Amino acid sequence: MKHGQYLIAKPGDGKTWIIGATLRRLIDAKWHKQTISPWPIFLITKASVVLQTKEVMENCFNIDTTFEVNIIGIDQLRSRFGELFLTEETVVEGGMEKLMWKWKPIIHPILLVIDEGHIAKNEGSTQHKILVSFCNLPNVYVIWSSATPFTRVCEAKAFCLSTKLTIPIGVLKGRPLTEKNWDQFANDVAFPSKPDDYNATAVDRLTTLLDDYIVRVKGVKWQFNPINDYELIDFITKEGREFYKTAEERYFRRMAKLKAGDIPVSASKGYLLAIMTQYNIAAESNPDRAKIIAQRMYHDAQEGYAPVCAMKYKISISRIIKILMDEYKVKRSEISVIWGGSQVKLTKKQEAKKSLSGNDDLLQALSDAGVKLEDIGLSDDDVTVKEQIEFADELKLGTQDAKQRELERKNFLSGKTKYCLFSTKAGGVGLSLHHTDELTEFKCRRKPSGYAYEEDIPLVSTRPRCLYGPPCYSAIDVVQFLGRCGRLTSLSNTRQTLMFFRGTIEEKVAAIYSVKLKCLSRVVRNRESWEDVILCSNEEDREAAAMKYLQDTGNVAVDTDEDSQITDTESDEDDE
Repeated sequence: MKHGQYLIAKPGDGKTWIIGATLRRLIDAKWHKQTISPWPIFLITKASVVLQTKEVMENCFNIDTTFEVNIIGIDQLRSRFGELFLTEETVVEGGMEKLMWKWKPIIHPILLVIDEGHIAKNEGSTQHKILVSFCNLPNVYVIWSSATPFTRVCEAKAFCLSTKLTIPIGVLKGRPLTEKNWDQFANDVAFPSKPDDYNATAVDRLTTLLDDYIVRVKGVKWQFNPINDYELIDFITKEGREFYKTAEERYFRRMAKLKAGDIPVSASKGYLLAIMTQYNIAAESNPDRAKIIAQRMYHDAQEGYAPVCAMKYKISISRIIKILMDEYKVKRSEISVIWGGSQVKLTKKQEAKKSLSGNDDLLQALSDAGVKLEDIGLSDDDVTVKEQIEFADELKLGTQDAKQRELERKNFLSGKTKYCLFSTKAGGVGLSLHHTDELTEFKCRRKPSGYAYEEDIPLVSTRPRCLYGPPCYSAIDVVQFLGRCGRLTSLSNTRQTLMFFRGTIEEKVAAIYSVKLKCLSRVVRNRESWEDVILCSNEEDREAAAMKYLQDTGNVAVDTDEDSQITDTESDEDDE
């Protein structure tokens, strides 16, 4: 009876299985026959996990993924496939032209299932606009699913509209919630902060209003659990320290240029994204970080583990693999690498500008955000990595299609490979890399509870997992990549460590996203394992550290009258 509902469960609890069971029951009841659309149900997910999701729906729930449930990647709605169901219209609002997406009548689906629903959180993104347009239709339904729904009031817009909620508070009380009155509703909920502030109190207030439309998966007891922690690491070479210092100086020099007004207003957002991305690439791909992680992974493998590493950028992955192969003589055939499955190729112009290794990460990030170098005043020299790196052809991570990606994943699950590295963009959601007997010849006996008999586990040919992760500004990214190796059916505990350089901005970044995690916890309302990654020993110190840093750098405005409020001008641009 509810048009929009949100399924919330921690990574690995089995959201895909819950969705499969739900769709199986709807189809058996012929619920979808109330529409004449040839595609009554769409399951929308990340392009990189479409094949994996189809396999589960077909093999485990006997769902016809051609005529009953159409499983597509979110990007397909913006492609030629989307033209079957959507049209673009340009309208004028307030004297400004605005691009609108409209679903075609009769043939549009009656139900959308949005796996990893946080893909709709950025109001400026195309997928957000398309999904909001669907929510505006009468007599349609949306099931959202995610472990990381939203961390700000503004990020819940699409979900709120899908519920067809009657507004319970503020000046609009008693009226139906629509896209036209959303801004007023969001301001009423967030007051006295703003809807785009990271404010735990505001998020808690919104979650209470929507609680009747939220289904939380509770009481799931794992046999084995993720053990999350952080570690402060030191530079091990002078070159590594200088590499970091140079990147930091260049970033602050460019920030000063931006604050001085030397960059046109029209280009300022793209310029900020460019310099932040380049700084993040340099910090993450620091040679010392690569050496430390490669060394840890090699020693873990010698001790019987199957080590996993999550990195945001491909150049970081290439560096680590190069060290494993050159210094520790690990064969490429022993390493699974997952970085694609959804990425598009660089344009010929971008390829021409990619004169040194590492530029493709920056160019891809700018391309994803629709930013052109010439529009933001950056020259070719500005985007080059100041170090020539000779990578073998097998380490030049170009494109990876969905089939190659799935093969790499299955090789790791089956034990054919001992190491795995994945990018947070390609593997941040829906990716299972856990210790399992799913693809092994020997299968553990199972108790009535579903737990494996522990005496059988040593007979499984696959190894326990341990994971290393990078500093990451997005709290949602952190929670997602920490959920790849620890799953409900894991056969061992999973040690997971986030690594930060001591005495650098990375310590402060950890404090910042710890505040964002607090906002997320107000939605989830369950004790989560990712709460263990908080750096400061108590909540008060943590928030004070975050606010002091943000005020000192001038990147945010903080209202100390409201609990845990951070207005973030350097938001998760890369998520778009």
